[in-house]
Amino acid sequence: MSYTKVAFDYVDASIGDALTAAPALFSERVCLITCLDSDPVTLPILVRAFGSRAVRPFGPFGVVPGEEIKGADLFYGFDELYLFDPPGPERYDASIWNDRFTTERVKFSSALPLAFRELFITSQAIAYFSDGAGLNIAAANRRALRDLERALLLRQ
Repeated sequence: MSYTKVAFDYVDASIGDALTAAPALFSERVCLITCLDSDPVTLPILVRAFGSRAVRPFGPFGVVPGEEIKGADLFYGFDELYLFDPPGPERYDASIWNDRFTTERVKFSSALPLAFRELFITSQAIAYFSDGAGLNIAAANRRALRDLERALLLRQ
């Protein structure tokens, strides 16, 4: 996928809401979880939640199939998740995901941080979610973002 624009928004929701509202978005996709409850070392938490067979280690992070994530009771706020088409993010160095863009740090309501935009495009992520005080969302195209926003609105 090649793109230069990133669609983004900030909404009153959570990652858990997105998982419930748009489960098909996560099907046959790969999730890079870079923060859980403000902790950027997600690998041990994910291994405890899903087992070592379901989680691929990636630096301090874990990569989990979207099918596994859909039913997870794992996201309680101040979490961060990037969504990829397979094979996932491992072709890049894990250190490029060291910055956090969770909602207590930045809200995607009117502008997208340049560092995030560059990371999203470079890594070829297809969607991004971070929560805590609302939900930051980003998508590779405006239609995907609108579909997700509509699903979240219908869920309320």
